[in-house]
Amino acid sequence: MGDVNKMKDSHLKRNHNLKHIVDLPSRGNAVLYNIYTNVSNFYQCPVICAPIGLSDHKVVVCILSPSSKYTSPDVSCTPSRSHKPRDRARFEGALQTTSWETLFRLPTCEEQLNFFNSIIRTLLDVHLPERQIRRCSNDRPWVDDNFRHLFRRRQRAFPGGDRILYNKYRNKVNRERKSLQRRYHERKIQALEKDHPKRWWNNITNIAGIKVHCDSLQGFANSHCAGKLDVLADDVCDFLQSVTTNFTQLSPDDTFLPLGAVTSVPDTYIISVAEVTDSISWIKTKKAAGPDETPNWILRDYATTLAPPVCAIFNSSLREGIVPQLWKYADIRPLSKVQLSKFIHKDLRQISLTPELSKCLEHFICARITAIAGDPQQFGSVSCACTYRNSAQVESCARFQRYHDPCTTRRLLQNI
Repeated sequence: MGDVNKMKDSHLKRNHNLKHIVDLPSRGNAVLYNIYTNVSNFYQCPVICAPIGLSDHKVVVCILSPSSKYTSPDVSCTPSRSHKPRDRARFEGALQTTSWETLFRLPTCEEQLNFFNSIIRTLLDVHLPERQIRRCSNDRPWVDDNFRHLFRRRQRAFPGGDRILYNKYRNKVNRERKSLQRRYHERKIQALEKDHPKRWWNNITNIAGIKVHCDSLQGFANSHCAGKLDVLADDVCDFLQSVTTNFTQLSPDDTFLPLGAVTSVPDTYIISVAEVTDSISWIKTKKAAGPDETPNWILRDYATTLAPPVCAIFNSSLREGIVPQLWKYADIRPLSKVQLSKFIHKDLRQISLTPELSKCLEHFICARITAIAGDPQQFGSVSCACTYRNSAQVESCARFQRYHDPCTTRRLLQNI
């Protein structure tokens, strides 16, 4: 406040989430008095009154709004499973004692996959039940459930008048806050200072409360369909379907049916349990699960236990020549490519989440087909090779022949 009409306040307003609410001149046509607040909805529009005494500066009066109400932060409920060591030990014991003989006797890969998913989902619901975790939009990134519990205990102790109990939880909250902030800084920020300066600065502003991350899809929904995410999801689906509207839909008579179960599969195509164990043990746990809803950490951490039934499903799929229907589905997640999205067809990137086991089977099939049909002179669609290397090889050969046999160079260029 005061005569600060020439002060550059953009940095102040951005860093502390403040708003300048005085836009009326107080001396001639100049706005000399500034009032900043982060609760502008609590105040009425400022009123310009007559100057006091001999002053030529008008008085700015800002009055609290009688109808102002506190707007509570948005609370979202996120489903999460328990990861306590005791619960995970029980889940591991139940998984190791599960008999997969019933799965091995099932005739089709579709039935085997359904049985496998039902066993995993039942064990998860029994030993690692799903619970709803409440999250506030203004929570700091380092806040965890234990800190919330201590904070609530401290708040309950104050109205009761028990000063000793209040001081006890107040000290616990302060120590836990400092510990969480230090660990978050060491884990998320300190290692990025030299390698990724941009991400380092974003995390610094996030932990300091200066920068508030907002959901870009929610902002896009606000401008596109009045904040209705379900309407935005329908519009994204309509756009994805419009891409293939000019395709002729296959009728049931035109579909390619399998030729029947194969009585014997060559040994080169059979997938071993050791290969499956090695493949699923390298699954990245930070990736989201697909339509099968099987967490990736279960496949990786218990790869040795789950490898035999997964291997049986893979080999049954090869014998039948059929991919299970669930592995053909994908969850489409639209992600914003820009900070402020305006158009669905231009500013959203569709990310497809497929089941992790279907990717493993695809890897095995691709490796076996490439080993048989691969050409050592092929550069495209081959790992560690590209058409640029092929072009460089041709150019090197042409330069060498230019000085020895120009006719050969001309014939080579004509063939290309």
